[in-house]
Amino acid sequence: MSSRSGATIQPHAVSPADAAKILAVLNSAQNARELAAAIELPNEPDVGLRLATHLLERRAQLGTFTTLDQLLAVPGIGPVRFTRIVRAILGDVQALILPESVSEADAAKVLAFLNSAQTAQEFATGIELLNEPDVGLRLGAHLLERRTELGTFTSLDQLLTVKLIGPVRFTRIILAILGKAATVPRDEFDALAAQVAALQAAIDAGAPRVALTPVGPQRYLGQPLTVLATVTSGSGGPIVGAPVTLSASWGRLRGSDGFSVQEGGSVTLRTAADGTARVSLIAPTSEDLQAVQQAAVELVLDGLDPAAPTPRDASDALKTIVDAYQFEANDDFRAGVDIYFRDFHQHLLDRVNYQDELESWSTFDSTVVAYVHKLADDGTTDTAVVASGALLVHLRDWLGAWLQTHIDLADPDDLLAGDLGLATNLSDPNDILTQIHQRIGDFASARQGVVGQVVGQKVAEAKLGDLLASGGITGLPEESQAALFPAVDASTNTVGALGVQALGALQQTRQDLRTHVDQQIATVPALIAESPAVTALKTAVDTKIDVADLQDELNKAADFTAFVQSFRTYVPRNPVIIPPFPRFLDPAVGPGAGG
Repeated sequence: MSSRSGATIQPHAVSPADAAKILAVLNSAQNARELAAAIELPNEPDVGLRLATHLLERRAQLGTFTTLDQLLAVPGIGPVRFTRIVRAILGDVQALILPESVSEADAAKVLAFLNSAQTAQEFATGIELLNEPDVGLRLGAHLLERRTELGTFTSLDQLLTVKLIGPVRFTRIILAILGKAATVPRDEFDALAAQVAALQAAIDAGAPRVALTPVGPQRYLGQPLTVLATVTSGSGGPIVGAPVTLSASWGRLRGSDGFSVQEGGSVTLRTAADGTARVSLIAPTSEDLQAVQQAAVELVLDGLDPAAPTPRDASDALKTIVDAYQFEANDDFRAGVDIYFRDFHQHLLDRVNYQDELESWSTFDSTVVAYVHKLADDGTTDTAVVASGALLVHLRDWLGAWLQTHIDLADPDDLLAGDLGLATNLSDPNDILTQIHQRIGDFASARQGVVGQVVGQKVAEAKLGDLLASGGITGLPEESQAALFPAVDASTNTVGALGVQALGALQQTRQDLRTHVDQQIATVPALIAESPAVTALKTAVDTKIDVADLQDELNKAADFTAFVQSFRTYVPRNPVIIPPFPRFLDPAVGPGAGG
């Protein structure tokens, strides 16, 4: 076995005699404590006992240790601990160095190095902690931090207050700085460096990877959702300047890579120094909000708890948003919300069946996909894709729950119900209906914004329905009830289907029709008087003959007719020409016929 202090021992490097001695100790120990005493791992409290336990467990599995290679399969034993166990059993344990055991000259040399090193890498090169990859750099960083705190190292005892440095590492650092630690031969070091470089090159040559992650807490509609695309090489290191195309199945993406600002359904960016490209997913509104409007929306929505399991759990925040919307001076917030509501509310108004919007969150879902492109030889983006990744994100839709909250807060308003009740005190059904329409219109016009109008429509529809259902017109005469009930019912349906504004058109149509009917009725007497039938009737009445005079004339005509008939009978053969009767005396025609 090589006695070179500080170098690790490989199982095949142990002589057969030494290997037999080691295996004999490992196979003869009766318990963990006995074995722990044999392997003697200094300055690692309790590690010896734990390693001994693992060794006994492994021996029980194997039956007996037959080769030293089997020790490397025991949990907790690597090349360094293997070397220390071998040396402990063979009596070649390296003695530990204590701060007080270092001579003044050596201590001055060590302190001079510790106070002159400028970087963690310089520290790592000087302390040379073998077989602990990257520990030198970490120790160097901790040494720099501690020196900054102290101002300067003044004693070796201060090294034991540095993170990761205990008695074993203290000993090895002292030996390394003083040049007494074992060094690796140059040819072995160069061969090892070449192997590491080849391995790193093989790893880096592997296909890159891209991972997508959302940044920040749960977001709501109207808030931008940030997505981070991280591109790494096969070894896990960041790839700088890699072209990445990101696209979204819903919404628009906005991003910048320092060279350009892009926005659209897809954007192509270059990764930054940490291998990342960052984009924000925003809702696809039909028109862009002004900057002050979007800022106002985001500010108010920050009051919604991202962790609220249901809208009902966020009811206080929803009420606050209702108050903010109704506040007269919040024009920018109201305009911004109206744009989102106009573009995304249709499903709320067209729904046939009632749904409790406070029961659960509905979401707008979008799949964000990232494609990593290959760089062409001239530095431009190649169309070939070398890696891709996808992420499904969700934006919570708060509009439905907020609208329901808005309506619930407005519905208990009894002023409208009272005004509708007062309207029924009028006597004329037409005046009652006109008053009802006017009260509904006044109620709705007092509501600000697009959503305010919708809320006014919903409440007005409900109040009109309540007026009929509660018997609000049953106290009127039956004739008035018969006229009002279908009219109010039609108004309710009009408000529900077309909105409160339609009542104005309906009322104007009724007024125009009523005026037209009144005008037509006013012309009826003149039209009747001028009709041909009435004129003929008046003429007949004006020219009628006195009944008594007419009877006398008829009697006279009857006597004369009898005389003429007698005369014709008496002289039937006399060739006397009798002139014809006047037409009005002809018995066949009758008097008064004219002619």
